[in-house]
Amino acid sequence: MGHPRQPAVSGKGDWLTAGSTFAPRPNYARGRGWRSWRLPARGIARQARLWPLALLALPGVFYIWSMYSSATPIFVPSLWPNSYYNTRYGLAVLPLMAVASAGLVAIVPSRMRAITAALAIAAGTVYWMVNPQPRNWITWEESRVNSEARRAWIREAAGYLAPRYVSGSGITCSAI
Repeated sequence: MGHPRQPAVSGKGDWLTAGSTFAPRPNYARGRGWRSWRLPARGIARQARLWPLALLALPGVFYIWSMYSSATPIFVPSLWPNSYYNTRYGLAVLPLMAVASAGLVAIVPSRMRAITAALAIAAGTVYWMVNPQPRNWITWEESRVNSEARRAWIREAAGYLAPRYVSGSGITCSAI
């Protein structure tokens, strides 16, 4: 289970931890956790046809439920255990956020829609335009960090095999 002072592993048995792990993190999505969902949620609530939105919400609900049951942990560097794992699952709610932002634009008076649309687009893109480094792209950083050991042993194996390879003989692998 881990150290007694450490929280449950990525939300196992704790709905609040599971949900807050899945929520946008200030360092990576420049959101404010659950608060960043308020305005798009208002846009959703005012639309008459909710079934497409419910369908778009299902992946996020599924991953929160999965974290709660500890079948699919998501680790982000700003939360214990301070590592990267399955951060790509956060992208599952990106379509919902896009549609919710459009719903937010649709509920404002027509004379303010262009400004609201520009603000919604700016809110989602300004951070990435100001800080375009790959280290700020959490799924890229996860793949880089988690592949370092694999890339090291592949280099080592290639270094070992290169002088022993006989041209035209091929390479076979044993399952044992």
